[in-house]
Amino acid sequence: MSSKDAISLEERIKGELYLNRADALAKHFLTVKTLLRIRPEDGGIHLLTPEVLSGKLRVLTYMVGKLFAHAADESHKGRVGNEELVRELGIRMGSLLPYLKRLRDEGFIAAQLEGKRSFHSVRLSCLDKAMECIVSSLAKHKKESEE
Repeated sequence: MSSKDAISLEERIKGELYLNRADALAKHFLTVKTLLRIRPEDGGIHLLTPEVLSGKLRVLTYMVGKLFAHAADESHKGRVGNEELVRELGIRMGSLLPYLKRLRDEGFIAAQLEGKRSFHSVRLSCLDKAMECIVSSLAKHKKESEE
């Protein structure tokens, strides 16, 4: 294979096979707009209706917000640490850790260790599935509240 062919193949792979972050986020923009707001002063996420989501889904929704905050240059790397989740969501560490484990086990999030601190982010390849779970939970809650 010539170097010209290799470059062409490399460009095709990057152009056609890579997940496109902007496209993935744009697909869910209107739904996310109903769920949260990004605080420009600190890149934190304000959930609009946290009381209707389970603890696990509040964590997942917050992390989805971080992806959007990162795309808007309001969050470093689009990830969140345990301490931020505890502080922002009001979830005790003892409750948070099992939620994070379930989200990792279900493939929604990836974790990175930096020293003794853990950071988490939504896997872009699982964003559709994550949004489906969040929206489904909200629809179920809405249906139950109307009955």
